[in-house]
Amino acid sequence: MCCLGEMASFIPMPEGFPGYATRYCDEALGFGVGIAYLCKYLITTPNQMVAGSLVMQYWISPARVNPGVWIAIILVVIVFINLFGVKFFGEFEFWLSSLKVITVLGLIILLLCIMLGGSPTHDRIGFRYWQEPGAFAPYSKIDDKRLAKFISFWSVMVTAVFAYLGTELCGITFGEAQNPRYTIKKAIRLTFYRILVFYICSVFLIGCCVAYNDPQLLAAKKSTATAAASPFVVAIKNAKIGGLPHVMNACILIFIFSATNSDLYIATRNLYGMSANGMLPSIFSRTNKNGVPIYALAFASCFCLLAFMACASSSRKVFNYLVNVSSRLR
Repeated sequence: MCCLGEMASFIPMPEGFPGYATRYCDEALGFGVGIAYLCKYLITTPNQMVAGSLVMQYWISPARVNPGVWIAIILVVIVFINLFGVKFFGEFEFWLSSLKVITVLGLIILLLCIMLGGSPTHDRIGFRYWQEPGAFAPYSKIDDKRLAKFISFWSVMVTAVFAYLGTELCGITFGEAQNPRYTIKKAIRLTFYRILVFYICSVFLIGCCVAYNDPQLLAAKKSTATAAASPFVVAIKNAKIGGLPHVMNACILIFIFSATNSDLYIATRNLYGMSANGMLPSIFSRTNKNGVPIYALAFASCFCLLAFMACASSSRKVFNYLVNVSSRLR
């Protein structure tokens, strides 16, 4: 990300990653980088929509309302937002991002209080779960415990990599940002601290508050699992804090919606950038009066229909399929 910031400050290019690969190396590499990045976000967008339908199942079971209903609602709303151009999109994402920051900071404080015994149960957990059952879950099919823990660590790496998608979003906004030599540099410099606080700190605390063999957490392995199996929700439930799990799931739903909206934007602008650079058909670089690449948006939106696979299978199963594909594209 720091290297990306250096290039963006030196030469802000609307083509993003493919443009830099082409300029500094070769056109073939630029095309390859662009296609790989495009495919990743064409898959990630429907994946986020499936995650949204999974969260909704916390309140309404799929037997009552088909997951396709929630997917359709999310699809219509994000396409509508992306039609209004970058100014409206940026304002919308600013407020959503502000809400996410406040929520995650509040969650970190809450987990710290639970860890130190500040919950209604007054149970001072501390590092108890690091001792019993342990900080790392061993892989069940291997007898050697050290090797089993090593294998289990790497088995979740695909999902962990997926969680970091989007940190490079700055690389797509060069062409539409005001004063990119200053704003992009500042945004990328803050990336390290955001990862440290919002990712590392929250994962560290949740590992202290929830044991890996918690019965509610193990429910995530079931095909009928919902957002109730989220470790944050499990930590709040174990602490006997009433009503807060609903609030937490509502926040998760907002986060997913924001990510879906951003992913569709990235896929659209990546198509536009490659088309403007002559790597894809010129029709994808045509824009409407708001400056939105309308045909690129339509093409990216068609891939969102993959999310409707959740109607014929469990949402969790489809979510895992798309996570595996998008993580390997990365």
